Amino acid sequence: MKDTFKKAIILGAAAAFAFSMAAVSFAREGDSGNDNSSSSTATSSDRSGETIRTIIEEGRQKIEDLKNQIKDQRDQLKEKFQSARDEFKSKIDEINQDRKDLLTSIGEIKKQKTEEARNKARGRAVEGAQKLAGNVAMALVNRLGALENKLSGSKLLDTDKVTIKAEIDTNINWLNAKVIEIGNTASTSATTTKMQVQEIRDYSDTVKITVKRVSGEILAGRLNYIVSREETLANTLASDIAALKAAGKNTVLVESQLSDAKARIPAVKQKIADAMAQFKLITSLGAIKTNYEAGQALVKDARNMLDDVHKALSRVRGAINSLRGNGGLDTATTTPPVATTTPPVATTTATTTP
Repeated sequence: MKDTFKKAIILGAAAAFAFSMAAVSFAREGDSGNDNSSSSTATSSDRSGETIRTIIEEGRQKIEDLKNQIKDQRDQLKEKFQSARDEFKSKIDEINQDRKDLLTSIGEIKKQKTEEARNKARGRAVEGAQKLAGNVAMALVNRLGALENKLSGSKLLDTDKVTIKAEIDTNINWLNAKVIEIGNTASTSATTTKMQVQEIRDYSDTVKITVKRVSGEILAGRLNYIVSREETLANTLASDIAALKAAGKNTVLVESQLSDAKARIPAVKQKIADAMAQFKLITSLGAIKTNYEAGQALVKDARNMLDDVHKALSRVRGAINSLRGNGGLDTATTTPPVATTTPPVATTTATTTP
């Protein structure tokens, strides 16, 4: 009986040992599976992080490329504008020299003692007048070319650009045609040459009027563009304020500041519209003096008013950042904050146990 009991104990112990070993093995396998699962999760997380970083980096690169592209286009426009201005200045120098030569040729006519000599002198004077007229026409073409380059980079509406460009091109085409006409009539009479010179002179007034009017419109268009940017900023700030208000922040003051800033914008728009109207009235040489100067004064006022609007919006942005930085909670409408410290614990007990 005792042997049987001993055998039973031994068998039970062996079974218990085998079961414990199986449990340990199973636990190890489970731990190994968990390790593999954790490793897989970490790998997946790392890959997701790399994908996000790649997307962000690609986005930054695209933005940088776009900035460079805009800069290159702006530089090209500036280069074209500067080139046209340089050509215009060069033509002005030629015109001044041609004028001096023409006066000299005219003076030589009176000095000649024979009719033949006087006729030759008149011929030289006619050639000088034609050369002068041609250079004046080309100088005006260069001036209009510079204006056209300035127009293409302006902030005017595309529809306005198309209309103004068509006007500039009409002027350029007329002048180019007149240069060809003068070149084809090199041996014409003094009377015809005088008429051609007068046509160029009269058309130069047309070009002056166009240049002044369009330059003013471009200036006003630039201010309208700045206003639109300030309005976009105001809308962005309004969205930020709404988010802060939804988060329980006290936005009463910053809302008032934004309303004050936005209330200034219509007056700026009206000032710019008045300036644009003055510039569009430039249809004569006399209007260059009166309407252009009046438009310039309105533009100056609009710029000062725009500065005030921008400063006001900058104060709003600063107030928003302050609300984001501190609590900014409206205690009248929100639940008081929960204490973050633990009350002190008593160091003695009320009663003692015997």
